[in-house]
Amino acid sequence: MYSTCVENFQWGFTETIREVMSNGDEITVRGNKTREMRTVIMQIKYPLQPVICIPKRNNNIFSTIAETLWVLAGRNDIKFLSMYLPRAADFSDDGLTWRAGYGKRIRNFRGIFSQDVDQLEENIKLLSNDPDTRRAVISLWDPALDFESSKDIPCNNWIHSMIRNERLHMSIAVRSNDAIWGASGINWFEWSVMMELMACCADSNVGEMTYFADSYHIYSRHYDKVENIMSSVRSKGICSMYEMGFKNVPIRVLGLYDWTQQTKSILDMAENDTMLISHIHDEIRDPFLRECAYMLLLYKFISEEDNKNKGYKLGLVLNEMTIGSDFRVAALEYLRRQDYWYDIKSDLYVTTEELEFLSLFNKD
Repeated sequence: MYSTCVENFQWGFTETIREVMSNGDEITVRGNKTREMRTVIMQIKYPLQPVICIPKRNNNIFSTIAETLWVLAGRNDIKFLSMYLPRAADFSDDGLTWRAGYGKRIRNFRGIFSQDVDQLEENIKLLSNDPDTRRAVISLWDPALDFESSKDIPCNNWIHSMIRNERLHMSIAVRSNDAIWGASGINWFEWSVMMELMACCADSNVGEMTYFADSYHIYSRHYDKVENIMSSVRSKGICSMYEMGFKNVPIRVLGLYDWTQQTKSILDMAENDTMLISHIHDEIRDPFLRECAYMLLLYKFISEEDNKNKGYKLGLVLNEMTIGSDFRVAALEYLRRQDYWYDIKSDLYVTTEELEFLSLFNKD
Protein backbone atom coordinates (compact mmCIF):
# COMPACT_ATOMS: atom_id res chain seq x y z
CA MET A 1 0.00 0.00 0.00
CA TYR A 2 1.13 3.54 -0.78
CA SER A 3 -0.43 6.53 0.96
CA THR A 4 0.27 10.24 0.53
CA CYS A 5 -1.21 13.63 1.39
CA VAL A 6 -0.60 16.40 -1.15
CA GLU A 7 -1.55 20.03 -1.70
CA ASN A 8 -3.13 19.54 -5.11
CA PHE A 9 -3.44 17.16 -8.04
CA GLN A 10 -0.24 18.27 -9.76
CA TRP A 11 1.84 17.34 -6.73
CA GLY A 12 -0.12 14.11 -6.45
CA PHE A 13 0.61 13.32 -10.08
CA THR A 14 4.36 13.92 -9.94
CA GLU A 15 4.69 12.04 -6.65
CA THR A 16 2.70 8.97 -7.70
CA ILE A 17 4.22 8.53 -11.16
CA ARG A 18 7.67 8.67 -9.58
CA GLU A 19 6.62 6.03 -7.07
CA VAL A 20 5.14 3.76 -9.77
CA MET A 21 8.22 3.96 -11.96
CA SER A 22 10.55 3.37 -8.99
CA ASN A 23 8.66 0.73 -7.02
CA GLY A 24 5.82 -0.56 -9.17
CA ASP A 25 5.61 -4.18 -10.32
CA GLU A 26 5.79 -4.85 -14.03
CA ILE A 27 2.87 -6.99 -15.20
CA THR A 28 1.04 -7.71 -18.43
CA VAL A 29 -2.73 -7.25 -18.56
CA ARG A 30 -4.72 -8.13 -21.70
CA GLY A 31 -1.49 -8.04 -23.70
CA ASN A 32 -0.43 -4.61 -22.39
CA LYS A 33 2.76 -4.31 -20.37
CA THR A 34 2.29 -1.99 -17.40
CA ARG A 35 4.03 -0.89 -14.25
CA GLU A 36 1.57 -1.14 -11.36
CA MET A 37 1.26 -0.15 -7.71
CA ARG A 38 -1.48 -1.78 -5.68
CA THR A 39 -3.63 0.13 -3.21
CA VAL A 40 -2.75 3.78 -3.68
CA ILE A 41 -4.45 6.27 -1.36
CA MET A 42 -4.05 9.97 -2.05
CA GLN A 43 -5.55 12.77 0.03
CA ILE A 44 -5.80 16.13 -1.72
CA LYS A 45 -5.98 19.16 0.57
CA TYR A 46 -7.12 21.61 -2.11
CA PRO A 47 -9.27 19.90 -4.75
CA LEU A 48 -10.13 23.32 -6.24
CA GLN A 49 -6.64 23.37 -7.72
CA PRO A 50 -7.42 20.78 -10.40
CA VAL A 51 -5.40 21.82 -13.46
CA ILE A 52 -2.13 19.97 -14.08
CA CYS A 53 0.24 22.01 -16.23
CA ILE A 54 3.78 20.61 -16.36
CA PRO A 55 6.41 20.61 -19.14
CA LYS A 56 6.34 17.40 -21.20
CA ARG A 57 2.91 16.37 -19.86
CA ASN A 58 1.32 17.89 -23.00
CA ASN A 59 -2.20 17.47 -21.69
CA ASN A 60 -5.22 18.79 -23.57
CA ILE A 61 -7.13 20.96 -21.11
CA PHE A 62 -9.88 21.49 -23.69
CA SER A 63 -10.80 17.82 -23.96
CA THR A 64 -10.71 17.52 -20.15
CA ILE A 65 -13.22 20.36 -19.80
CA ALA A 66 -15.42 19.05 -22.62
CA GLU A 67 -15.60 15.54 -21.16
CA THR A 68 -16.35 16.89 -17.68
CA LEU A 69 -19.30 18.96 -18.92
CA TRP A 70 -20.50 15.99 -20.97
CA VAL A 71 -20.43 13.76 -17.88
CA LEU A 72 -22.17 16.24 -15.58
CA ALA A 73 -24.86 16.86 -18.21
CA GLY A 74 -25.67 13.15 -17.99
CA ARG A 75 -24.60 12.09 -21.48
CA ASN A 76 -22.91 8.88 -22.65
CA ASP A 77 -23.01 9.33 -26.45
CA ILE A 78 -19.71 9.68 -28.28
CA LYS A 79 -20.93 12.08 -30.97
CA PHE A 80 -20.06 15.17 -28.92
CA LEU A 81 -17.10 13.67 -27.10
CA SER A 82 -15.36 12.64 -30.33
CA MET A 83 -15.04 16.31 -31.25
CA TYR A 84 -12.49 16.64 -28.44
CA LEU A 85 -11.38 13.05 -27.88
CA PRO A 86 -10.94 11.33 -31.27
CA ARG A 87 -10.16 7.96 -29.64
CA ALA A 88 -13.54 7.92 -27.85
CA ALA A 89 -14.91 5.42 -30.37
CA ASP A 90 -12.14 2.96 -29.45
CA PHE A 91 -13.88 2.34 -26.12
CA SER A 92 -17.39 1.93 -27.51
CA ASP A 93 -19.05 -1.43 -28.14
CA ASP A 94 -21.61 -0.06 -30.59
CA GLY A 95 -19.85 3.02 -31.99
CA LEU A 96 -22.56 5.23 -30.49
CA THR A 97 -22.16 5.26 -26.72
CA TRP A 98 -19.90 4.46 -23.82
CA ARG A 99 -22.00 1.80 -22.15
CA ALA A 100 -20.38 2.60 -18.78
CA GLY A 101 -20.32 6.36 -19.34
CA TYR A 102 -20.32 8.05 -15.94
CA GLY A 103 -22.71 10.78 -17.02
CA LYS A 104 -25.70 8.54 -17.58
CA ARG A 105 -24.91 6.46 -14.49
CA ILE A 106 -24.70 9.56 -12.31
CA ARG A 107 -27.64 11.52 -13.69
CA ASN A 108 -29.91 8.71 -14.91
CA PHE A 109 -28.99 5.47 -13.14
CA ARG A 110 -31.32 2.65 -14.08
CA GLY A 111 -33.83 1.85 -11.37
CA ILE A 112 -34.85 -1.69 -10.43
CA PHE A 113 -38.14 -1.04 -8.68
CA SER A 114 -38.87 2.51 -9.78
CA GLN A 115 -37.93 5.19 -12.28
CA ASP A 116 -34.34 5.99 -13.09
CA VAL A 117 -32.43 7.91 -10.44
CA ASP A 118 -30.48 11.16 -10.70
CA GLN A 119 -27.83 10.25 -8.14
CA LEU A 120 -26.31 13.73 -8.13
CA GLU A 121 -29.64 15.34 -7.31
CA GLU A 122 -30.43 12.78 -4.60
CA ASN A 123 -27.00 13.26 -3.00
CA ILE A 124 -27.47 17.02 -2.91
CA LYS A 125 -30.92 16.58 -1.33
CA LEU A 126 -29.48 14.30 1.36
CA LEU A 127 -26.63 16.65 2.17
CA SER A 128 -28.88 19.72 2.16
CA ASN A 129 -31.55 18.19 4.40
CA ASP A 130 -29.15 16.48 6.79
CA PRO A 131 -25.58 17.84 6.75
CA ASP A 132 -24.53 15.07 9.17
CA THR A 133 -25.65 12.27 6.84
CA ARG A 134 -23.32 9.43 5.91
CA ARG A 135 -25.60 8.16 3.16
CA ALA A 136 -24.59 10.36 0.23
CA VAL A 137 -23.29 7.68 -2.12
CA ILE A 138 -22.96 7.58 -5.91
CA SER A 139 -22.61 4.11 -7.45
CA LEU A 140 -20.93 3.78 -10.84
CA TRP A 141 -20.57 0.00 -10.87
CA ASP A 142 -23.76 -1.79 -11.93
CA PRO A 143 -23.63 -5.52 -11.11
CA ALA A 144 -26.50 -6.18 -13.47
CA LEU A 145 -24.42 -4.91 -16.40
CA ASP A 146 -20.74 -4.96 -15.57
CA PHE A 147 -19.89 -8.64 -15.50
CA GLU A 148 -20.37 -8.68 -19.28
CA SER A 149 -17.55 -8.69 -21.82
CA SER A 150 -17.14 -5.10 -23.03
CA LYS A 151 -14.64 -2.47 -24.11
CA ASP A 152 -16.06 -0.19 -21.44
CA ILE A 153 -16.25 -1.37 -17.83
CA PRO A 154 -16.31 1.46 -15.25
CA CYS A 155 -12.96 2.06 -13.56
CA ASN A 156 -14.32 4.55 -11.02
CA ASN A 157 -16.85 2.65 -8.93
CA TRP A 158 -18.00 4.49 -5.82
CA ILE A 159 -18.18 8.09 -4.58
CA HIS A 160 -19.10 9.10 -1.04
CA SER A 161 -19.57 12.64 0.31
CA MET A 162 -19.88 13.94 3.86
CA ILE A 163 -20.17 17.41 5.35
CA ARG A 164 -18.16 17.96 8.49
CA ASN A 165 -17.51 21.36 10.06
CA GLU A 166 -19.30 23.02 7.13
CA ARG A 167 -16.92 21.46 4.59
CA LEU A 168 -17.91 18.83 2.06
CA HIS A 169 -15.37 16.01 1.83
CA MET A 170 -15.42 13.46 -0.97
CA SER A 171 -13.94 9.95 -1.28
CA ILE A 172 -13.60 8.08 -4.58
CA ALA A 173 -12.89 4.35 -4.94
CA VAL A 174 -11.37 3.16 -8.23
CA ARG A 175 -10.70 -0.45 -9.16
CA SER A 176 -8.18 0.36 -11.90
CA ASN A 177 -6.60 3.67 -12.89
CA ASP A 178 -4.24 4.61 -15.69
CA ALA A 179 -2.17 7.51 -14.35
CA ILE A 180 -1.91 9.25 -17.74
CA TRP A 181 -5.19 8.86 -19.61
CA GLY A 182 -7.39 8.20 -16.58
CA ALA A 183 -6.39 9.83 -13.29
CA SER A 184 -4.53 12.91 -14.49
CA GLY A 185 -6.28 13.12 -17.85
CA ILE A 186 -9.87 13.37 -16.64
CA ASN A 187 -10.86 11.67 -13.35
CA TRP A 188 -9.29 14.02 -10.82
CA PHE A 189 -10.57 17.04 -12.69
CA GLU A 190 -14.15 15.85 -13.27
CA TRP A 191 -14.63 14.77 -9.65
CA SER A 192 -13.24 18.05 -8.34
CA VAL A 193 -15.82 19.94 -10.43
CA MET A 194 -18.64 17.67 -9.25
CA MET A 195 -17.43 18.11 -5.67
CA GLU A 196 -17.55 21.90 -5.95
CA LEU A 197 -20.98 21.76 -7.57
CA MET A 198 -22.34 19.56 -4.79
CA ALA A 199 -20.85 21.81 -2.12
CA CYS A 200 -22.37 24.92 -3.69
CA CYS A 201 -25.80 23.33 -4.03
CA ALA A 202 -25.67 22.03 -0.45
CA ASP A 203 -24.53 25.45 0.85
CA SER A 204 -21.19 24.10 2.04
CA ASN A 205 -17.52 24.80 1.50
CA VAL A 206 -15.19 22.41 -0.30
CA GLY A 207 -13.12 20.18 1.97
CA GLU A 208 -10.61 17.46 1.16
CA MET A 209 -10.76 14.71 -1.45
CA THR A 210 -9.51 11.19 -0.77
CA TYR A 211 -8.74 9.07 -3.80
CA PHE A 212 -8.32 5.29 -3.54
CA ALA A 213 -7.06 3.28 -6.53
CA ASP A 214 -6.59 -0.46 -6.09
CA SER A 215 -4.51 -0.75 -9.26
CA TYR A 216 -2.69 2.48 -10.14
CA HIS A 217 -0.58 1.96 -13.21
CA ILE A 218 1.34 3.34 -16.16
CA TYR A 219 1.25 1.61 -19.54
CA SER A 220 4.55 0.92 -21.31
CA ARG A 221 3.46 3.20 -24.17
CA HIS A 222 3.74 6.08 -21.67
CA TYR A 223 7.08 5.17 -20.07
CA ASP A 224 9.07 7.65 -22.18
CA LYS A 225 6.56 10.43 -21.55
CA VAL A 226 6.69 9.84 -17.81
CA GLU A 227 10.49 9.78 -17.78
CA ASN A 228 10.53 13.08 -19.70
CA ILE A 229 8.07 14.63 -17.24
CA MET A 230 10.10 13.54 -14.24
CA SER A 231 13.34 14.74 -15.83
CA SER A 232 11.79 18.14 -16.54
CA VAL A 233 10.46 18.48 -13.00
CA ARG A 234 13.87 17.59 -11.56
CA SER A 235 15.81 19.97 -13.78
CA LYS A 236 13.46 22.96 -13.60
CA GLY A 237 12.03 22.60 -10.12
CA ILE A 238 8.50 23.03 -11.44
CA CYS A 239 5.83 24.24 -9.04
CA SER A 240 2.10 24.29 -9.73
CA MET A 241 0.47 27.37 -11.21
CA TYR A 242 -1.54 27.83 -8.01
CA GLU A 243 1.64 28.42 -6.03
CA MET A 244 2.33 31.31 -8.38
CA GLY A 245 -1.00 32.92 -7.51
CA PHE A 246 -3.28 31.70 -10.29
CA LYS A 247 -6.76 30.64 -9.18
CA ASN A 248 -9.75 28.70 -10.42
CA VAL A 249 -12.93 30.52 -11.41
CA PRO A 250 -15.55 29.44 -8.83
CA ILE A 251 -18.93 27.85 -9.44
CA ARG A 252 -21.79 30.12 -8.38
CA VAL A 253 -25.10 28.32 -8.87
CA LEU A 254 -28.74 29.06 -8.22
CA GLY A 255 -29.39 25.33 -8.11
CA LEU A 256 -28.57 22.05 -9.82
CA TYR A 257 -31.32 22.36 -12.43
CA ASP A 258 -30.18 25.81 -13.53
CA TRP A 259 -26.52 24.74 -13.67
CA THR A 260 -27.42 21.64 -15.68
CA GLN A 261 -29.44 23.66 -18.19
CA GLN A 262 -26.53 26.08 -18.68
CA THR A 263 -24.20 23.11 -19.19
CA LYS A 264 -26.51 21.59 -21.78
CA SER A 265 -26.71 24.95 -23.53
CA ILE A 266 -22.91 25.05 -23.84
CA LEU A 267 -22.82 21.51 -25.26
CA ASP A 268 -25.59 22.38 -27.75
CA MET A 269 -23.79 25.52 -28.92
CA ALA A 270 -20.53 23.61 -29.37
CA GLU A 271 -22.19 20.71 -31.15
CA ASN A 272 -24.23 22.91 -33.49
CA ASP A 273 -21.40 25.38 -34.14
CA THR A 274 -23.43 28.32 -32.82
CA MET A 275 -21.07 29.38 -30.05
CA LEU A 276 -20.20 33.07 -30.13
CA ILE A 277 -18.57 35.35 -27.57
CA SER A 278 -21.79 37.34 -27.32
CA HIS A 279 -23.87 34.19 -26.71
CA ILE A 280 -21.54 33.04 -23.96
CA HIS A 281 -21.53 36.45 -22.30
CA ASP A 282 -25.32 36.84 -22.44
CA GLU A 283 -26.55 33.27 -21.84
CA ILE A 284 -24.07 31.60 -19.47
CA ARG A 285 -24.51 33.12 -16.03
CA ASP A 286 -22.34 30.83 -13.94
CA PRO A 287 -18.74 32.20 -14.01
CA PHE A 288 -17.15 28.75 -14.05
CA LEU A 289 -19.32 27.57 -16.93
CA ARG A 290 -18.71 30.81 -18.80
CA GLU A 291 -14.97 30.18 -18.56
CA CYS A 292 -15.55 26.60 -19.78
CA ALA A 293 -17.53 27.90 -22.76
CA TYR A 294 -14.75 30.29 -23.72
CA MET A 295 -12.32 27.36 -23.59
CA LEU A 296 -14.47 25.31 -25.97
CA LEU A 297 -14.73 28.30 -28.31
CA LEU A 298 -10.94 28.59 -28.24
CA TYR A 299 -10.66 24.95 -29.22
CA LYS A 300 -13.10 25.49 -32.08
CA PHE A 301 -10.85 28.22 -33.48
CA ILE A 302 -7.73 26.12 -32.90
CA SER A 303 -9.30 23.22 -34.82
CA GLU A 304 -10.34 25.28 -37.86
CA GLU A 305 -8.36 24.42 -40.97
CA ASP A 306 -8.63 27.97 -42.25
CA ASN A 307 -5.82 29.93 -40.59
CA LYS A 308 -7.15 33.31 -41.74
CA ASN A 309 -7.52 35.61 -38.74
CA LYS A 310 -6.97 32.65 -36.38
CA GLY A 311 -4.61 34.56 -34.11
CA TYR A 312 -6.99 37.51 -33.94
CA LYS A 313 -9.96 35.29 -33.04
CA LEU A 314 -7.98 33.42 -30.38
CA GLY A 315 -6.87 36.71 -28.89
CA LEU A 316 -10.46 37.99 -28.74
CA VAL A 317 -11.58 34.96 -26.72
CA LEU A 318 -8.58 34.98 -24.39
CA ASN A 319 -9.14 38.67 -23.66
CA GLU A 320 -12.69 37.83 -22.52
CA MET A 321 -11.43 35.27 -20.02
CA THR A 322 -10.54 35.94 -16.40
CA ILE A 323 -7.00 37.31 -16.11
CA GLY A 324 -4.90 34.96 -14.00
CA SER A 325 -7.38 32.07 -14.11
CA ASP A 326 -6.06 28.52 -14.25
CA PHE A 327 -7.99 27.84 -17.49
CA ARG A 328 -6.58 30.87 -19.26
CA VAL A 329 -3.02 30.04 -18.19
CA ALA A 330 -3.44 26.40 -19.31
CA ALA A 331 -4.85 27.62 -22.64
CA LEU A 332 -1.86 29.95 -23.13
CA GLU A 333 0.53 27.07 -22.43
CA TYR A 334 -1.29 24.87 -24.96
CA LEU A 335 -1.25 27.59 -27.63
CA ARG A 336 2.42 28.25 -26.99
CA ARG A 337 3.19 24.55 -27.27
CA GLN A 338 1.24 24.37 -30.56
CA ASP A 339 3.20 27.35 -31.97
CA TYR A 340 0.23 29.76 -32.00
CA TRP A 341 1.99 32.08 -29.56
CA TYR A 342 3.32 34.55 -32.14
CA ASP A 343 -0.03 34.57 -33.93
CA ILE A 344 -1.86 35.78 -30.83
CA LYS A 345 0.80 37.84 -29.04
CA SER A 346 0.01 41.14 -30.74
CA ASP A 347 -3.73 40.81 -30.04
CA LEU A 348 -3.47 39.72 -26.44
CA TYR A 349 -2.94 41.27 -23.04
CA VAL A 350 -0.67 38.98 -20.99
CA THR A 351 0.37 39.72 -17.42
CA THR A 352 3.91 39.59 -16.09
CA GLU A 353 2.89 36.65 -13.89
CA GLU A 354 1.51 34.72 -16.86
CA LEU A 355 4.70 35.33 -18.83
CA GLU A 356 6.79 34.20 -15.87
CA PHE A 357 4.87 30.94 -15.65
CA LEU A 358 5.07 30.33 -19.40
CA SER A 359 8.84 30.80 -19.28
CA LEU A 360 9.02 27.50 -17.39
CA PHE A 361 7.92 25.82 -20.62
CA ASN A 362 10.78 27.11 -22.77
CA LYS A 363 11.72 24.40 -25.22
CA ASP A 364 14.90 22.53 -24.32
